[in-house]
Amino acid sequence: MAEVKEIKEIKEILVTGGAGYIGSAVVEGLLKRYIGSKIVVLDNLSKGKIEFVGPAFLNCKDKVEIIKADLRDENVIEEVFQRHKIDTVIHLGAIVDAFTTNRPGKDLECKQVNYEATITLAELAKKYGVGVFVYQSSVSVYSVGEELKEEDEKSPISAYGQYKLMGEKILELADGDFKVVVLRPATVFGYSPGFRYETVINLFAVRAFYGLKLPVFKQALDNNKSYLGIHDNVKAILFALENVDKFNQQVFNVLSFNTNLRNILNVVEEVFGELDINLIDSANVSQQVYTISGEKFYNRGFKPTSSLKTEILRIKKYLGEYGKMVDNQKLF
Repeated sequence: MAEVKEIKEIKEILVTGGAGYIGSAVVEGLLKRYIGSKIVVLDNLSKGKIEFVGPAFLNCKDKVEIIKADLRDENVIEEVFQRHKIDTVIHLGAIVDAFTTNRPGKDLECKQVNYEATITLAELAKKYGVGVFVYQSSVSVYSVGEELKEEDEKSPISAYGQYKLMGEKILELADGDFKVVVLRPATVFGYSPGFRYETVINLFAVRAFYGLKLPVFKQALDNNKSYLGIHDNVKAILFALENVDKFNQQVFNVLSFNTNLRNILNVVEEVFGELDINLIDSANVSQQVYTISGEKFYNRGFKPTSSLKTEILRIKKYLGEYGKMVDNQKLF
């Protein structure tokens, strides 16, 4: 099959943000799928950790290299391309605290990393002969709406979403030799080696495991949102790589399903038992409520397999085995 030949021909894959929550899962997936390739992980380790890619590194020492570097350091990034024969880039590195508005300098960091460094990275990749560039953008490029399609109006309400959208300008660099695919993932959840629990499903599962109260805004209970299981996120990236000739210069929404907090709580309770819910009645809740359509990606053959219950069960298994590693102070 053509896809198999293409997979074998990939020599070196650069994964920015490869030591983070999503990146650590992507590195594992790449090592299983692209057996003959080398993975170069570039991460500033501000949120990611080397131990998140530890299992992959220990099992494949000759196939994984970890470089601590900041995406904003253009000289270091160029040196990576000079030292390695990178032919594929998966760009996950970003400032991800979308709605943290009280941290000094956050908006400037979003601009520098999510936009300016993304453009520079793509320009350097093209300069040094990279053939494939997959950019993980964000569902936060949208605002309020239902079943939003890729071509629908974008009006991001956060600096994170604004600069993620501006980063998509790398599509203008695409041509027959430099193929660019942009993915807009829904809110990612589920277990990975770099497990994080800021997003609602992960947080609810962790708090339920420890028997802690689950704070829930009453006004948000029935608002549907789009979610993407982390295993589906990895599958989507691999799917984009394997179909890059057909997907070049295109944008795709990626999601596993739409659901609301009420259903999430029901499934968490089914897995962990009775919950201690603190239902908060507040008319001042400000939440970006929207759902996206994955029809464009589905029609091209992508089939999500992550379910809410399956991913929560995986989180429970992880916590049962490694729960002591969770920083409980951050749960309060």
